[in-house]
Amino acid sequence: MQFSFKTIKEKCQKLFPPSSPEEDRSIEDHTAPLEEQAKVDSVSDAYSTWLCDLWQILRKQTYHQFKVEDLELFGISYEKFELDTGVDLLPPDENTFFSPNFAKVKNLQPDPDQWGFEDIMDFLGEWPEPSKSPFYKEVKRDNAESLCSALYVAFAILEWKEYEKKESICLQHQTNWRYADFDEAFDVNKWRVSGFWHNRGCDSTPQDVWLATGKPHIMATIAHGYPSDNGSLLLGEIQAVIALMIVRLVNNSVPEHNIVPVLLYSYTGDKHGRVLQAYMSHRNLVIRTSKFYDFSAKHDAHLKLLLQYMVGDLVGTTMTLETPDLKSIDTSVDSDSGFSSA
Repeated sequence: MQFSFKTIKEKCQKLFPPSSPEEDRSIEDHTAPLEEQAKVDSVSDAYSTWLCDLWQILRKQTYHQFKVEDLELFGISYEKFELDTGVDLLPPDENTFFSPNFAKVKNLQPDPDQWGFEDIMDFLGEWPEPSKSPFYKEVKRDNAESLCSALYVAFAILEWKEYEKKESICLQHQTNWRYADFDEAFDVNKWRVSGFWHNRGCDSTPQDVWLATGKPHIMATIAHGYPSDNGSLLLGEIQAVIALMIVRLVNNSVPEHNIVPVLLYSYTGDKHGRVLQAYMSHRNLVIRTSKFYDFSAKHDAHLKLLLQYMVGDLVGTTMTLETPDLKSIDTSVDSDSGFSSA
């Protein structure tokens, strides 16, 4: 079933509840003048409509991935970025929305005095031996889901502390992120955004979502049954970005913002993972990706490299009054091939 933008906007009002005054006073204290708010809303509607049009095209695709050189057909700009490691940090530009903080995690170690420490570390360590049962069949997406869970545990459950310090901390509690249960956020009885990528056997499943308090930024994890490929974007990655942006724009939870930055941790069935950052520019959807990192030795390989973005600052300009000049999307894209018709 297809939905118009108006229908989507009506259906999404309850998906993410507006921030309460107790939770987010920044919105209450900085109400935009009516004329300015009208411009903000106009840009937001333009972005949402364009993203919904892209959604309708992508939902017809049968390929599970697209080569980066073909993304322009869908109005998507692709960029590479390097994960900072605390050395030679890249200077932020006007389109930086997630500022890493490697110094914050560099000297942290798991607190051995926390409850369930050994079980947690066993989970974050080496992969278990595969079952020798003749009936056992490996499900590739299970590997990716396990890596999503490991990142969640490291960020939201594990207690960390610096060497020789008594106090331990949970990283999520040191940030502006609040956890949003995916099933609660996307109601199956209404317009379920997750249904966007659960079509035609697409083997990609979102796992965890965090919303920034008082800001439009979103962070999520997603698991795929497909192998990694640095030269492609997975359909599920693109769909997750678009769906999360649409919901954040149309539900009026952050009314003074119309640019929704998305930070997506994407894991594949061959035990690899990468980081994507996405936002809407004046012209189109921009998706930046890191290279894929190998997690086949341990769940927590490269862990601090990923955590530095989760604990970093949420920055960037997320409100524009300039009417966007959005690129036209190639409607001649062949739904059976995923590429432009001849």
